[in-house]
Amino acid sequence: MISHIPILFEDGRIEEAVEGAAAAIETMMLLGDVKAVASAHQVLAREYEVIENWDESLRHAMQSLKIGGTALTPYERAATCGLALSAASKLGRRSEVAHCVGILQEAFAVDPSLRGAFVKAFEGEAELLAL
Repeated sequence: MISHIPILFEDGRIEEAVEGAAAAIETMMLLGDVKAVASAHQVLAREYEVIENWDESLRHAMQSLKIGGTALTPYERAATCGLALSAASKLGRRSEVAHCVGILQEAFAVDPSLRGAFVKAFEGEAELLAL
């Protein structure tokens, strides 16, 4: 069901996408598949970003980071932080921005090459934070 989320969002069937994602997330949680749950939240965060629902984008990005924790690769954490950072900055939520900056600094320390990829993908946020 997770792979269908972008298609359903694009088709305007957001409620159906969210209900399907919630059911899939619940099943993956029962199975203990932390990375899949984090990935599902990241997909939702991205789709909410596309439709400029910053509150939901931020909520799902932060859930992805919280649930995924250290199970996520530095790249996955940086990509998810980019989504959270984008939404948090648009909402003026400084505590979430600061939290993401800390996670990004950790990811960049582990893999310095991520900095360039992040700056390219999240140009506005990188300029905002002088990364």
